[in-house]
Amino acid sequence: MFELLLWLNKMLLIAIMLLLLRVWQVVIPLRIKVTQRHVRVMAVLGSGGHTTELLKLMKRLKRDVYTPFTFVVAETDKTSQVKTELDWKPAEIDSFATIPRSREVGQSWFSSVWTTLQSFISCLHLVYNRRPQLVLCNGPGTCIPICAAVLLFRVFGVQTDSKIIFCESFARVTHLSLTDGTGCLLDVTRKSHIGVVSYN
Repeated sequence: MFELLLWLNKMLLIAIMLLLLRVWQVVIPLRIKVTQRHVRVMAVLGSGGHTTELLKLMKRLKRDVYTPFTFVVAETDKTSQVKTELDWKPAEIDSFATIPRSREVGQSWFSSVWTTLQSFISCLHLVYNRRPQLVLCNGPGTCIPICAAVLLFRVFGVQTDSKIIFCESFARVTHLSLTDGTGCLLDVTRKSHIGVVSYN
């Protein structure tokens, strides 16, 4: 009996050590190798000025390294794709992907459970197929299911080299947005690999 308890104790200790190692790998990811020729980027666009801000930030990227781009747009966002095509002038290899919006303005919280689930399933499919190595987002609620999908795949070891850069919207000068502050079920700043805010 004592030997069985000792064996179970050892197995439990090994399981805990493996779990801690996995958490460490997910929370503190390896850096993208600088010698890598190309980095696949997923940029999450959003209405209300988010797209303009993100495009300004993206102009600092070396387009010969950060390619191809997948631009993610909510299906009810009618302006972001047009603005990106005019300002960014995507290459032929770049693409746009449309996902269901998690929650519309004025939608009840109860009914948003179903729409959020639909959006998350769509994002799982998108992230799995595009395999982004870098996710850029700056505050639209559309980025929450994308970031959640990236982190879920990291936990299960499916896409372990994905990084998230979250830059809080420039309009937030006194407090964080819902996406940055709580992110509903996902605290993006704490789970992103780089979180940037413009003001304290």
